[in-house]
Amino acid sequence: MSKNKKIVISIICIAIIIIAVILTIYIYTQRKYSYENVSELLNSAKESTNIHLTSKSNKEGENTVTDVYMKDDFYYIVSKNDTSSEIVSESFYNPDTSELILVQNSEPKSVITFLGTSQEDMFYNYFSNERHLSENCNAETYKYMGKEKVEGKQCIKIAFINSLETVYEYINLEDNRIVREEIYSMNTSNELEKNIDMTYTYSYDTVTDGDIKVFDKNNYSDYQFNEINVNE
Repeated sequence: MSKNKKIVISIICIAIIIIAVILTIYIYTQRKYSYENVSELLNSAKESTNIHLTSKSNKEGENTVTDVYMKDDFYYIVSKNDTSSEIVSESFYNPDTSELILVQNSEPKSVITFLGTSQEDMFYNYFSNERHLSENCNAETYKYMGKEKVEGKQCIKIAFINSLETVYEYINLEDNRIVREEIYSMNTSNELEKNIDMTYTYSYDTVTDGDIKVFDKNNYSDYQFNEINVNE
């Protein structure tokens, strides 16, 4: 066998080995971050009775910042306009009375008391990764998109895809929580266009009693008051 032929065969063998290694890594990674495994990952997210969540929403040009404070199952939630810092809404939750009080500062100004709201409902709405999965359960396709950094944190990126919408979720591998969400919807030109961009920042064991505001009816004398029983 000539020397040149041996070199060609060696190159082919090396190429086959490289391709085999790449395929093995690809298959392993896809299995590691399959929908089932990612679901387990999200369900194992760090939990605490003291959490501060800051979510920033850019929805069709409107920027809103929402701070959720939870301490010993008590909640205070405040949403502000990111540009003016004007308070858009506030929510107060008392687990002792199972009342969620929502204050809307836009006209007509209103105070709505939701009777029979459980702590589990509150946790699900704000801190449960399960909510993100359930909202995307009708997606036709799930894809693992690789790893990316979000604000310096190593994350995996997953996608839920259907004919009208694609949702990207970024999961922080430190606490298994979603730290970014992007939603692309089909526009009138049949092209995907990003219309929602959400970022989530968590801090643990930082909430004090002073962060949990207490609702005072006297501060809302010019508001409309309503009550809704969530169990009816």
